[in-house]
Amino acid sequence: MYRSRLKQTVRLAIFEDREPYLAMVFANSLLGSHLRETLILAAVLSQAETSTTTLKLNERRRYIPVVEGGRGSYYLGFRNASRAIHDLEKHQKTSTKKVCVVFAYCRYTEPLTVNDILEALVKQFLECDPSLVAVVDPLYSRYSLDDSARPTQEELLELVKQLETHFDIVYYVIDGLDEARMDTQFDLIEAINNLRGRFSLTSRPLKSLAMDLRNARFYPITANASDILLLVAKKITRNPGFRRLLEQNHLTQELVVKILAKSSGMFLHAALQIEMIHKCVDVSCVKKNLSRFPERLQDLYDMAMDRINDQIPHNAMLANHVLLWLVFGCAALTLTDLQYALSATYDGDVQVDADGILSLCCGLVHIEKTIFVRLIHFTAKDALGPILKEKTFPNPHGILFRATTKRLMEFNILNNAKPEKDLFERLLSDHPMLRYSYDHWSSHALECMSDPVYAAEVMQVVKLCVSYPCMDLGWDGMEHLHPLHVVARYGFHDLVDEVVTEVAKGDLSLRTQGNLGATALILASEYGHVEVVNRLLQFNRWTMIRSVIVGQSRPGMHLITAQVNLRDNLGGTALMRAASSGRLEAVQRLLDDPEIDVNLQDHDGRTALMHASPKAIVPLLERQDIQVNIQDNKGYTALMKASEYGGTARIIVQHLVQHKDIQINLRNQKGDTALMCAAAKGRSRNVKLLLQHEDIDVNAESGGWTALMLAAKNGDEETVRALLDFEATDVNARTKIYGSTALMIATIQSHPGRGEDSLTRGTDP
Repeated sequence: MYRSRLKQTVRLAIFEDREPYLAMVFANSLLGSHLRETLILAAVLSQAETSTTTLKLNERRRYIPVVEGGRGSYYLGFRNASRAIHDLEKHQKTSTKKVCVVFAYCRYTEPLTVNDILEALVKQFLECDPSLVAVVDPLYSRYSLDDSARPTQEELLELVKQLETHFDIVYYVIDGLDEARMDTQFDLIEAINNLRGRFSLTSRPLKSLAMDLRNARFYPITANASDILLLVAKKITRNPGFRRLLEQNHLTQELVVKILAKSSGMFLHAALQIEMIHKCVDVSCVKKNLSRFPERLQDLYDMAMDRINDQIPHNAMLANHVLLWLVFGCAALTLTDLQYALSATYDGDVQVDADGILSLCCGLVHIEKTIFVRLIHFTAKDALGPILKEKTFPNPHGILFRATTKRLMEFNILNNAKPEKDLFERLLSDHPMLRYSYDHWSSHALECMSDPVYAAEVMQVVKLCVSYPCMDLGWDGMEHLHPLHVVARYGFHDLVDEVVTEVAKGDLSLRTQGNLGATALILASEYGHVEVVNRLLQFNRWTMIRSVIVGQSRPGMHLITAQVNLRDNLGGTALMRAASSGRLEAVQRLLDDPEIDVNLQDHDGRTALMHASPKAIVPLLERQDIQVNIQDNKGYTALMKASEYGGTARIIVQHLVQHKDIQINLRNQKGDTALMCAAAKGRSRNVKLLLQHEDIDVNAESGGWTALMLAAKNGDEETVRALLDFEATDVNARTKIYGSTALMIATIQSHPGRGEDSLTRGTDP
């Protein structure tokens, strides 16, 4: 069949109708016309007319001259192959020499063999010079009797070498070499080394590919954000209706930012997003498609996982374990940590280097210069998680929990009362996976406890934490935790009842060992573990007294002082710690306890209200028994402390100023009012809020210094203006010792153009 059709076509003096012939001769090729279609698509995706998507300008200038002479040159990491093809085909048309440009695209979605790629190249040689059919005919005529038969790899390679001789120079562009099957990669490299043409190979920078290439040059190129922005801008410009929709609703910037963020430098992602969104006719459609776009990538990740699992079983499972740590891990791992982690979760002594990991994972991971190993894209985490759970790891966090706690036990960390903080830090840093295990074992424990088997294992580990070192508590050194504290610190609410009754023997007043001396309730409140707080508060004094009477619990301070009011070594209560940390739900639950005293003071005289963050201020002020004017050991009230701070502290100032019981003009031990505290720190917003109170004394002074003078000294013009705009402000008041006015103070402090100008306009002549 091939022979008869070929002869019929060759008889034509001019090869006018080449497409039918090509379709017949290459009917068995998997590629067909797909490569040209792929090139057209790639060209569309690279419409931005900038040089940054290809080589740097100086390198692009060398591109054409370099490839004109000598042996082949290879470009790995060249992200936009379509631009290279475009440039070369443009050069082909203007060159005085006979030039041929051929290309191939390797994709995960198409498991091409070297035969497929070589046949595609042969077809393109014929497209470039139809007369070369005479060179191709002898080979394909051998297979004319069997439509299913195809030339061998060796035969195709020899044919390509013959076709090369009919041109002065042949440019080959092969995109996505790293996406080809492993055997295809190395067979193709062998073929490349036997050809005389010039090659541009695009690939992730894999050493395993580069080592066998001869005379290779490497240009690591990444896409520039400006190129993606141009792509998006062009698409918007070409759709007037869509452009108006964005402009009228002020969505252009949001759209660009989100597409840029989600694309992560990948043109394909950006192009697909804008292609999907630009057809929207209303705002809700735009926002909906923006938010759900990452789900559209699921098919790509499914295909990548299929490629991984098509490897030999050992390699496939090892790759799955790499993804297990990267998808379900709580932090980025260094290469060294990951290598150790693989040994911990995969049977046997795993010794795989960086190139091996990259190769096994089929492009789903990359290794940074900082040696951190990460997933290739942010969407991979959500996309790969369900696949791994369904096919390989039903309870992935259970596996990671076992691995991390085993690592801790190897160094006796669960029961280690001796180490100093510096020594402990060094210990964690000196051993692979030890710091990760210490930081994140509890997170994996929480995630796996829905399985009763793992829940029992977590309980056993907690019971071993007789003196567990904790570095994020206290102000000096470390605290060592009892199992009850571990449950509270890490939020193991399902274990509270058992640990309280069986391990702590009902003693809720147990303290951490160290400078802080916190109770379990204080820890749970500080870290916002509301369910633990709730479980602990269910053990009230009366239930504990009954438990002691029947011999189930030991007596303790919690029988005398309500658990909710127990203090740490700094005098802090659970409410103070929750309020300081902004744990709103914990604050609300503590306030619901009938025995709570909201006005207790710590050793510095500060109340929960003084400790409160903006998030926690409202429920405290809603209490009928709250005392808003309590002063600490230095005479500061909650209002004075908040007035000194900027940012969100103004929210606290606003709520306190509006409270019915607030005494706006109270003074601290230095004689300063809240207004003076705010003015001295240049907190103009707080000053304006304080001035709204009807009883404010704007001219209150301490040592002759008023709020205006303090603002002038600070040099904050906005604060000075706020005080000058207040009608009752005395701009001519003088200090007692030197008799200086605010204007004189501003002048002395050398704040030209700041407070001085405002004061000049405000003073009497």
